[in-house]
Amino acid sequence: RVRTAHAGCRDGPVVAAHPRVVAVVNEEWGTTIILIEHDMGVVMDISDRVAVLDMGQKIAEGTPQEVRANAAVIKAYLGDPKGSTAKEARRG
Repeated sequence: RVRTAHAGCRDGPVVAAHPRVVAVVNEEWGTTIILIEHDMGVVMDISDRVAVLDMGQKIAEGTPQEVRANAAVIKAYLGDPKGSTAKEARRG
């Protein structure tokens, strides 16, 4: 059985304001939640597993600890030692 919950908010992220909602839904309904969120603190705090996309391509998947240490994630979002992020390099 598939259950869906939708919480729409035009002015800001609902999950960032109420991160326990995801955990409660998961615990009460026993369902997996797909969360699209840009606040990495929230994502890392409430997730058992994380998948990271860069330009629409999955570059990493694993536990929050594994994703934090992933070289592709670091390069894409924090920049490489040469001083530019992967996104800046692709933009040219």
